[in-house]
Amino acid sequence: MPLAVMSFNPDIWRAQSNSNEKSARRGNILGELRLKQRNHPDPGETVAGQGVVRQHGQGADSSKQMRKLGLFERLLLKYRLRNEPRYVRRWVLRMASGRQHSNLGNDLKDVPRARWAARDWLGYLTSMGLRPHHTCVEVGCGSLWAAEPVIEYLEAGKYTGLDITEQFYRFGEERLGDVLREKAVTLAVISEAALQRLEAMPPDFVFARKVLAHLRPDELPDFVAMFCRLVGPHSIGLIDNPPTEKTRYRNPGTIDYALEEFQRHVPAGITCIQDQWAIVVRREPALEQQEQPTAR
Repeated sequence: MPLAVMSFNPDIWRAQSNSNEKSARRGNILGELRLKQRNHPDPGETVAGQGVVRQHGQGADSSKQMRKLGLFERLLLKYRLRNEPRYVRRWVLRMASGRQHSNLGNDLKDVPRARWAARDWLGYLTSMGLRPHHTCVEVGCGSLWAAEPVIEYLEAGKYTGLDITEQFYRFGEERLGDVLREKAVTLAVISEAALQRLEAMPPDFVFARKVLAHLRPDELPDFVAMFCRLVGPHSIGLIDNPPTEKTRYRNPGTIDYALEEFQRHVPAGITCIQDQWAIVVRREPALEQQEQPTAR
C-alpha cells in the first residue's frame, strides 16, 4: 500500500536544519587508532569497495556486532583509517564505539524525529513535482532514513541510492530488507561505472540530504561536479541547504554554503537557485528546445 505523503512543514524543516550535534569522547581503543592514523595521509580520492553494487540487505552487519571491537575488527578499522575518506573514518569509528548519530546507523539519537524529518522531506520532494513513476537517485543515501518514505512512495525499481561506502547503507539493508526487495531498490558505492550508468538514464530527480553541510570547502568542487553529471535535460536536482548570504559554520563540522560559493563550481550548462529549503539544480535546455525541462 503506497505511503501517504505528508505536507511540507517549514517550521519542522527549519528546526531540523538548524540542529547541532554535540561531540563526545572516543574510547581508549579508538583514540589509539586515531593516533596511529597520523602517519597515514588521507588519500582523498580513494574509496574502498569502489564499483560494488549491493541489493536487498545481503551481508548486512548489525550495529551491535560493530560495537564489539575484537582483534579482527581492530585490524579492519586500522585498514579503513588508512584507505577510506575522512568522513567514513570518523563515523565508522563513532558507530563502532556505540555512539549514536542523528541519521547514520539504526540506533539513532531520536528515531521519531528522524522519521518525521524524512516524511517532511518527501513532502518537499512531492511539492517540487516528484511522482511515483519518476526515477530517483539519492547521492549520499547513508542508512536510508531519508530514503525510507521515498522508497515506499515510488514504484518498484525507481530508487537508486549512492554513497561513498557500503558501510553506511548496510544499516538500511538490515532495517528495510523486505521493503528493498519489494521495491527492487539498487544501492551502490559511488564509482565511475555507477555514475556513467545513471548518466545514461538519466533520472527524473536527483537529491542529496544532509550531505552538503558535512563537506569541507576543498571537497565541494568534486561533489558539485559529480552531482551535476546526474542532472539530465529533464531532471530536477535538489540539495538541502538553508539560505544564507555568506558561507557560515554552524559548528566545526557543519557548514551552510552560500549559493555564490556553490555556483563557483557548477559546470557550463547548469543553473542553480536557492529556494527556502534547498539548492535547485537544473540543466539549461538546448537552444533548439522550446519548452522548459520538467521531470517526466
